[in-house]
Amino acid sequence: MSFVKLNQAIESEIGCFSLSELKRARENLTNRYRLEEQRDYISAHQETWMQSNVERMSYLVTRMPATYKVIEHILQQIPTTQISSVLDLGAGPGTGTWAATALFPHITKATLVEQDAQLIKIGQRLATHAAFPDTEWKPQCLSTFTPLPHDLVIVSYVLGELKDITEVVQKSWTSTEQFLVIVEPGSQRGFKTILQARQQILELGGYLVGPCPQAGACPMSQGDWCHFSKRVERSRIHRQCKEGALGYEDEKFSYVIFSRQPLTMSQNRILEHPQKRSGHVHLRLCTSEGIQKTIISKRHKDLYKQAKDAEWGDTLKNV
Repeated sequence: MSFVKLNQAIESEIGCFSLSELKRARENLTNRYRLEEQRDYISAHQETWMQSNVERMSYLVTRMPATYKVIEHILQQIPTTQISSVLDLGAGPGTGTWAATALFPHITKATLVEQDAQLIKIGQRLATHAAFPDTEWKPQCLSTFTPLPHDLVIVSYVLGELKDITEVVQKSWTSTEQFLVIVEPGSQRGFKTILQARQQILELGGYLVGPCPQAGACPMSQGDWCHFSKRVERSRIHRQCKEGALGYEDEKFSYVIFSRQPLTMSQNRILEHPQKRSGHVHLRLCTSEGIQKTIISKRHKDLYKQAKDAEWGDTLKNV
């Protein structure tokens, strides 16, 4: 229901811009993000990525629904619903908070840190369409915010925009009372950022919840990277703005979840689309022993039933 409300809120916000304006703004944003020199300049000068309101509206249409569904999918792996507060760092228009409040009914406090003042105003208007808890927006960049204790801390799609993530990761973990979730695009660059944060938080005493089944060195070989995919339904305006023929898109992402307390770690993680054949399933798994390829056949009975229904990113009991 919250995804429907989110799309309704977005459509109510973009009414003053034409489709051609939104398309052009999307192209500008995409080109800016793909140019490494511009990324580095924006990071070094602590500028905002979006330089006009039409670019911000284009972001709402073409990116916010996908990032919402990714964050929602990741948060479902947290093994409790007893979350009463959320800190959304690099909050943008509040995407992480939308996902958290949809999943955790006991949240009574949300704090959102975002340096783009215009994006904050947009996020505040979007929030009127949802049953948000007591909410405070802090107009700050991540390099200057003071750690704020919250049950759940979400750092989504922002670390990769920073020149140095060390201090922000430290503050994020200091703010975490129960769980820390970090999300980045499912690219080699995004995975590299996740790996760096993973190592730092392990050294700070964090306990891995997922996606990894072990807390040692990542077994991914050079040139490979750990990422997953979430299918996202496109709204009409989303399809039009991206000029897409399909009613959906597959959003690639990398992530890591940490807990303050030791928990049972993830089981074997499926690293790519299972190859489902007649009577057997081919799987590539990340296990406690490293990356393995395996074939599950009908003779494995219950395990075969599980594998037959499994998707990329799911866990599988020991094989």
